[in-house]
Formats: sequence, C-alpha cells, structure tokens
Amino acid sequence: TKNLSVTTYANGDAIPEVSDNTAWAALTTGAWRYYNNDPSTEPAYGRLYNWYAVNDIRGLKPDNDFGWYIPNSGTFGVLSASVGGNSNLLKEVGTAHWDSANGTNTSGFTAVGAGVITDLGNSVNQKVNSYYWCNDALDGGNGTALLILDFDTTIATTPVPPVYGLSIRCAWD
Repeated sequence: TKNLSVTTYANGDAIPEVSDNTAWAALTTGAWRYYNNDPSTEPAYGRLYNWYAVNDIRGLKPDNDFGWYIPNSGTFGVLSASVGGNSNLLKEVGTAHWDSANGTNTSGFTAVGAGVITDLGNSVNQKVNSYYWCNDALDGGNGTALLILDFDTTIATTPVPPVYGLSIRCAWD
C-alpha cells in the first residue's frame, strides 16, 4: 500500500543518495534520491531508485523482509487483470497525490503520482504519473516499469532507461 523507502540493500550495504543532477546522469551503479531532492516528499511518495539499485544482486526489499520482493512484469500483469486493466481502481482517492480525482482505490493498492527522476537528474511529473520498477529487464539495457497515468485508465508496462529514478512497490508471497 506504499512505495519503498529503504536506504540499504537487503544485506545491509548502503544505497547511496545522489542528489547532484550531473552525478545522477552519469550513474552506472545503484542509487536513490527524493523527488526534487526534498525529504518532505518521502512519507507520501517514498524514495526514487534507479534500475541499477533494482538489479543489484544484494537485493532491495522492505526492512521487515517477511517474503516481500520486487515483482516482475508478469506479476504486475496479474494485478492489472484483477482490476480489469482500469488504473483508477489502483489510484489513491482524491487530489492529495494526483492532479485529478479519478482514483477509487477499490484494489487497496493506493498508487500515488510520485513522478520520476529523468536521465538528466530532473524531477518531473509528480501528481501526473507513477512508474514502478519491475525486476525484469528488457533487451537493449532498459529496465521494465509499470506505468500509471493520472489522466488515463490504462495500465501498461514500458521500457525505461536504467538511470531514471522510479518508485518501487513490493509484492508479498
């Protein structure tokens, strides 16, 4: 029901926070940052991670492990099918974290428009979209992400360059 917000890998190693845009754009290793480098966004939106953190062999998961994992695109496909492909059923109700009030959250997923960190390190589209990393990669070096848009009911998976900063929503077995 909320986005991941950890600062260490599953083995306890630190995941670096990289707040400088130039340094972010040059990354080839795992990192995270706050939207707009603003820690006050963390309680509502979590932290945004690059693909290198998701794909790191040390693993990412909530502090209270207990069977949580980063889902693959197939798991997100099951989630999409369970709501008939209608993202409004996944979105938080109201306009606190979305531009429009289309969400019903009847699924309990509570998606929020966390936005993204671009390949240039810029924070964009908060309250407009939410991308969630999947744990499977696509050909060409891109990661895979679930995309939920404020103004559309479609749920889609899409390729995303690895240096982008996206949300992570863990699943539980």
